[in-house]
Amino acid sequence: MYTFSILFSRHKEILLYALIGCLNSIVHILVFYVLNIKFGVSQGTANLAAFYLSVTLSYILNGKVTFKNSLSINKYFCFVLLLGSNAFLFGYLGGVFKIHPMIMVTCFATLNLVLSFLGSKF
Repeated sequence: MYTFSILFSRHKEILLYALIGCLNSIVHILVFYVLNIKFGVSQGTANLAAFYLSVTLSYILNGKVTFKNSLSINKYFCFVLLLGSNAFLFGYLGGVFKIHPMIMVTCFATLNLVLSFLGSKF
């Protein structure tokens, strides 16, 4: 237990970010799956809708819990614009190149872990 507390205190920010990032990725993939696979919504639209839900959750949790930042509407809109463009691009390319939707959303979620860390931190 002592080793874990030392590890956590030294790497708290990254560990919290990773935990929140995994939660957001799961939320994103589940929402995408329901919209695209169950309801037949296009990949681009389903990915964008899932993104808005998960990015809002990410912005709030990482801002308040992980980085202890103050939240602002302007920063939120910049965060959403950066990551939303990526969400639609992945969905659009998946549709154009007929790549399986679950492969595209998994690749998107992985890349967004890195992009959202940078966007949340700075």
